[in-house]
Amino acid sequence: MRSRLQCLTIGTTLSIIGLVSPPALQAQALPVAPRPAPAEEEPVWHNCLTREVWRPEKQAWCRRVEVLKNLTYDLPQFGTAALTNGEYEKNTVAGLRVNLLNRPYTIAFGKLADGTEAAAVILVANSGGTGNFVHLAVAREQETRFTPIATTLLGERVNLEAIQILNGQIQVDLISHGPNDAVCCPTQPLRQVYVLAGDRLTLVSETDRTTAQAVPALY
Repeated sequence: MRSRLQCLTIGTTLSIIGLVSPPALQAQALPVAPRPAPAEEEPVWHNCLTREVWRPEKQAWCRRVEVLKNLTYDLPQFGTAALTNGEYEKNTVAGLRVNLLNRPYTIAFGKLADGTEAAAVILVANSGGTGNFVHLAVAREQETRFTPIATTLLGERVNLEAIQILNGQIQVDLISHGPNDAVCCPTQPLRQVYVLAGDRLTLVSETDRTTAQAVPALY
């Protein structure tokens, strides 16, 4: 009898200090949680206006952006725009202002399908009035020098969210106009994928991000 009491006492003590789990807790043991699926690669962007000690990768990124902000781009319907510090303004009767967007996820670097390094940027053109025309531009990189290759219009008054160069293609996430949207107020979240073919950007797919369904071409 004394031996049985000693065993019960020892078992209870071990359970309290966590070396042996009581039967009730053993029966309720939680299963091992499955490993989550890998998240989609996060776009890279650095704020080049901050004053902390920059890491080497940020220094290299900001040097490349500085070059992109001072290139001459050819915009369909608007002609050439020689940017200075990311801006261009032509004082004509109609006027023309072009800005290179430099906010989170609007500048991307990567390899194109042919293996060459390139940058993708967003240019917004305004020729007077309320119309802001959003363009995607691609510049090929060679030894820290960039050569603009192609520019395409993404739309008027669309809201750009992020761009990336993935698997040799340029992926654009934006809010565009649905069939019933007014020009002022786009509501349709799209993912567009472009490839560089020669000196032209070609749209190869367009998907509604809320339904993952392909969007019929409206143009």
